[in-house]
Amino acid sequence: MLPIKKLYIDSRYKTDDSVSDSNFKFELPQSIHMPHNSVFYVTDVCIPNVWRTVETGVNDKIYMSTGLSNPVLGPTSIIRNGETITLQPGYYSEADFASVLQTALQTTHPFTVVFNTQLKTLPIRLYTVAGLFWRIHTDYEVQTLQGISDLQSINEIIQNIRQTSDIKRNGDTIVVLRIILHPINNV
Repeated sequence: MLPIKKLYIDSRYKTDDSVSDSNFKFELPQSIHMPHNSVFYVTDVCIPNVWRTVETGVNDKIYMSTGLSNPVLGPTSIIRNGETITLQPGYYSEADFASVLQTALQTTHPFTVVFNTQLKTLPIRLYTVAGLFWRIHTDYEVQTLQGISDLQSINEIIQNIRQTSDIKRNGDTIVVLRIILHPINNV
């Protein structure tokens, strides 16, 4: 019978001379003597989620346009006022993300964004001057209409992934049915 079957190593118990949480030394509390020709295997590894919800230069931009419609041509003739809004990087819950998104959007117009905890939705609403139209551009629109290839958009988080976005009027709401705060990142 072997004197030990499993050995748990945790970076929280690293030695003082360790370099970091991912490059560390671990001291056993006692020596373990194993028979000659013993074989050891790593059977389990636990790596915590270390990716931010919003990362600078990765997914921190909202591309939108606002403007007044041409009374003759209607709402599809929005006088484009293209805006790129940057969110603060960080790790966010749904409510925290809503607050950060609202703060960023309010740098341009009086948006309200409040996470609905019962329905698990994220309504984005703009109340401002009558006749104002607005839209949050999809990645396709940003690439084709604005010619930006390095997007860095939050569209995956807010599921704004269709080819074209809807034009909204003052008082209209975009309801995000599901926000993706922690996408899977393959390493």
